[in-house]
Amino acid sequence: MTRCTLPSASAALVGLLALLSPMAATAQNTLTIEDTLIHPIYGGEVHVRMANSVPVEGYVLAISYPDNELTLQSVDVIGTIAEAVGTEFSNTQNFVGGVAFSVLLDALPPFDGQTIPNGPDWAIANFNFTCNNPPTGAGAEIDHALTFQDGVFGNPVVDNIIVSQFQSLAPALVNGTATCQSLALINSELFAGKLNVQGAVDDLYLNAGSAGELQFFYQEPDNSIQGVQISVEFDCALTLGNSFSIEDTVLDVINAEFVSATVDTDPNDGDPCELVIGILIDAAPPFNGQESPASATPLLLGSIDVTVPPTALPGDCFAVDFVNGADGTGTLPVSNAIIIGGFVNTLVTTHPALVCVNATYRRGDCNDDALIDLADGIFLLVALFGGGPGPGCRDACDTNSDSNIDLGDPIAIISYLFAAGPAFAEPFPFCGNTASDDCATFNSCP
Repeated sequence: MTRCTLPSASAALVGLLALLSPMAATAQNTLTIEDTLIHPIYGGEVHVRMANSVPVEGYVLAISYPDNELTLQSVDVIGTIAEAVGTEFSNTQNFVGGVAFSVLLDALPPFDGQTIPNGPDWAIANFNFTCNNPPTGAGAEIDHALTFQDGVFGNPVVDNIIVSQFQSLAPALVNGTATCQSLALINSELFAGKLNVQGAVDDLYLNAGSAGELQFFYQEPDNSIQGVQISVEFDCALTLGNSFSIEDTVLDVINAEFVSATVDTDPNDGDPCELVIGILIDAAPPFNGQESPASATPLLLGSIDVTVPPTALPGDCFAVDFVNGADGTGTLPVSNAIIIGGFVNTLVTTHPALVCVNATYRRGDCNDDALIDLADGIFLLVALFGGGPGPGCRDACDTNSDSNIDLGDPIAIISYLFAAGPAFAEPFPFCGNTASDDCATFNSCP
């Protein structure tokens, strides 16, 4: 689109359009503001459309909108019939509560006489709005009126007109609505824990006194992200490392430029033990705009070392909770958020984790007597079908490793003992540790 760059020429053309006195409205010529949904982060493009029964050489659009609720980012003719035929002059004038937009198609030599041909439904302008106060509730929307205004904006004031054969025509005017959509459209999630083989995030299981990696993930199926804020409280019995590692993550690949973590381990400073993580992907010149991709599954952000106390018992678990307002070792509270399109979205679904001590047991020793024999199969049959007591460690009785306790398990015991059936999965035949949340007590292992 070619724009006139001479201020005097622009002023003269705008003044000429303003002075044109519109003839009476006719049903054959109509201007319509298209109802439009405005995304809570990316905004929306409101189209003005024209039905014209005469060739059009130019037009003026004067529209009011609530500027306390909507911000007009720009006005253009990109992708419209006006761009296609060759607009040579356009001018935007912003006013309190409104805007006037003027277009002349043939404003510069050699004056080729380009016009918009007759048509029932031409797009002629795009008004690009963002919402100042998008709603937050699921499904919530707020409508804002976009209204054609004659004789309100400008000095001299302008009317909504189309120009044909050097005559100003007053078209019929159809107003529209900009609907601000809810921030709940942004389906951002944060996870803590450890990724399992199925791609889901589970709790973290460690041996007493040992260390492992507590991982953090994001999930944002629709938008690439520019940064993350994480605010966590954790059980002070846990020991966390001093650094947050992004090694071998997508943040490492795209070279995230700011990664910071602070750990508050003082339970006597007036707040719980806290972890605050800040990530900004493009934080330093030359500001290339790199972002982390959208992902419909949990994508690893990084990890921090965590150690379970040596005195912890099998089955003990320690909470790691997402909370808004943690300040780490600083004084400013931090909320959990994902940054999208320059907007800090705090409406994030969070998934906390438990750091648990692995259970120590022997698979197949269902009655917990330090032996694997027929008594284990009988014990389980009686528990299942004879009203007998249940096992203290269900995982020890899950001999076919299908995560269920049923008739298949005593059959697996009898098959192993008397029919050369397959051996059980670890821990077997010796005591061992596994990531187990289904073993409350088991006494025959040290």
